[in-house]
Amino acid sequence: MVKRKQQISIFFYFFIIITILLTLSEACTKKIVPPQISDIKLKIQKVRAGRSTEASVDILSNLSNLSLKFEWSTSNGTIDQGSPTVKYQPEKPGNASISLNVKNTRNDSIVATKTLSFRVESPVPPLNVLADAVFAGWMGDGETFGERAITLVDGCTENPYTPPACVKIKYRVLPNSVDRWAGIYAQFNVRGQGNWGQRPGRDLSGYNKLVFYAKGEQGGEMVEFKAGGINAPGMPHKDSFEYTMGTIELKKEWTRYEMELSEEDLSSVIGAFCWVATARSNPNGLTFYIDSVTYE
Repeated sequence: MVKRKQQISIFFYFFIIITILLTLSEACTKKIVPPQISDIKLKIQKVRAGRSTEASVDILSNLSNLSLKFEWSTSNGTIDQGSPTVKYQPEKPGNASISLNVKNTRNDSIVATKTLSFRVESPVPPLNVLADAVFAGWMGDGETFGERAITLVDGCTENPYTPPACVKIKYRVLPNSVDRWAGIYAQFNVRGQGNWGQRPGRDLSGYNKLVFYAKGEQGGEMVEFKAGGINAPGMPHKDSFEYTMGTIELKKEWTRYEMELSEEDLSSVIGAFCWVATARSNPNGLTFYIDSVTYE
């Protein structure tokens, strides 16, 4: 009886070992299904030297649940590593390519490859907003009361940052104000009373930033500066981006400010530059100056 139990026990353990070996063998010989990866895409269509953009791919399927590693390379400029979406910085005009090897981290084998060839265009020259756009988009108290609420002098010679002139803006908080705020957009393609999407904007693809100088008459004035954001309902055109620096406390001395726009879609820009001030932050109104507003 004891001997029979020993035989059964030996048979049971032998069965378990065989089952484990078969399972391991099946796992080792199981076919790995490569992941399906989309073609490489660039965030902006017209790539220019010196302006960064995003390169990306989509993981369409990963049936084998592989742990993936993304190794990017480029023939022109620099590119980040490690994820399906990376920052790409082209260096010079001319032909360029971006390549991607997708690897299985378990054995470092390549499971997918992609390559994109394209052309890098030359950098664009600086664009002077004060020369190319018009402060025609009056808002808030400015739209309601006009020059009773806002005085704008676009040829002010009172100590400009870049001679011979700068822009001087004065906002008066009126007792009968309902909006309690005011602002003006510098707009492209203006005809008549501003451009709120009646007409197309300008394609500023290739620019990385918006630089300007500002100062307050006394110092301490609170002003929000922004670009883009025009998206009026029912209009055929709109801005392709919106960027705000938030509210800034101005100094009495000229100070340089910069909006980083390298990751923004600048293919349609109506509202080139904008300022907004509120009665709450400036109960006695304010006077401030801006100069050298430039897309670079």
